[in-house]
Amino acid sequence: MNKLEFFDCNARIGTWANPRPEHITDVAGLLSTLDKAGIARALVHHSFAWQWDAVEGNRALRAELAGQDRLYPCFTALPPATGETPPDELADLCLELHGAVRAFPRDHQWRLAPWCAEDLFAVLTGASVPLFVEL
Repeated sequence: MNKLEFFDCNARIGTWANPRPEHITDVAGLLSTLDKAGIARALVHHSFAWQWDAVEGNRALRAELAGQDRLYPCFTALPPATGETPPDELADLCLELHGAVRAFPRDHQWRLAPWCAEDLFAVLTGASVPLFVEL
């Protein structure tokens, strides 16, 4: 009989603007929490990419998850017009690292309308990269 393994698709690491004791800030803390909850693997995004700078947060995420076989990156996307997170590069990274993409349109002040997001969605869909949208 196969053992059921859980995969958390909404894990986050990094510092917060308003830290609280329950916030997980680093990989060691996340792995400890996953172990306590019986969760085998997780898709992880970085609070820095969400709350401050998507590009630097994505870099930090990649560096912090390097060598972790249980944790997969969930990179933060911005609309293609900014040129900061090119959809092709995000898709390539996700395919290489078995990751996904997360978007925060409200927090990052952009629209899901075709004029703003269609190119991002087309590239991710074409590459079969999962997209999580925070509404």
